[in-house]
Amino acid sequence: MVRQDQIDKIHAYYQRYGVITMILGRFIPFGVRNGLFLTAGLGKMSVIRFATSNLLACTISTITFFTLYYHYGATVIKTVKEVNIVVFVSALAIGGYFYFRRCEVKKQNLTSAPDAKKLVIPKKSSESSCKK
Repeated sequence: MVRQDQIDKIHAYYQRYGVITMILGRFIPFGVRNGLFLTAGLGKMSVIRFATSNLLACTISTITFFTLYYHYGATVIKTVKEVNIVVFVSALAIGGYFYFRRCEVKKQNLTSAPDAKKLVIPKKSSESSCKK
């Protein structure tokens, strides 16, 4: 299901950015934080480091949301829901942009002359998810 090279990439990412990813991921809506836990496991993040960063992230997000909800009530709840939608739509748009940009570069590489200078996108798999 997941290739070893992908697992190695995830592992390297969590070695470098694991704690900050867990903290920021707590504030991202729509199940993204669930994916963070899965990828932390796939990336072989140590149990102690995972538990510590998750405790820190949970503490920060709980205190932040509790304080906002306690002081501002329904207004903040409505605003947080709206911001969650904006963040989700923005993330989809940015992801879509990079996906289609990658597809365009691949199409350019396929149609360019053999002696032309090619743009190279590093991908270890010969399979492509872009339509040709």
